[in-house]
Amino acid sequence: AASIGLWKSTVEQQYVHYPRPQMSGNHEMVTMLQLTDSKGKGWTITNGSDAPFSFSALPYSTQQLSTVKHDCDLEVEPYTYLHINTVTMGLGNSSCGPGVLMRYSVKQQPYSLHLQFRKK
Repeated sequence: AASIGLWKSTVEQQYVHYPRPQMSGNHEMVTMLQLTDSKGKGWTITNGSDAPFSFSALPYSTQQLSTVKHDCDLEVEPYTYLHINTVTMGLGNSSCGPGVLMRYSVKQQPYSLHLQFRKK
């Protein structure tokens, strides 16, 4: 949980070092996202409707995160991997305990997301 505001960070700072590498750094209730390089060039992404979105931006591919066993084996890639979602499931996956509570599960129904991409 965090206060509503404008936040600034690097893509490398978005990765959370868990004992076993995995997706991390998801941000919820987002209405605007700017991804830029050190010269300020990049993209501004905003929601085209009233529905917020969630995203993560990492310097590692899903492939690398799912195959590497330890953080020390991760290699920063020359790309930013951006994942944008309409909804995300709550924490828990039954791998070492109970699954997600029903109130945090994702309902199987159509979801739509309208985004605007502007080159910066």
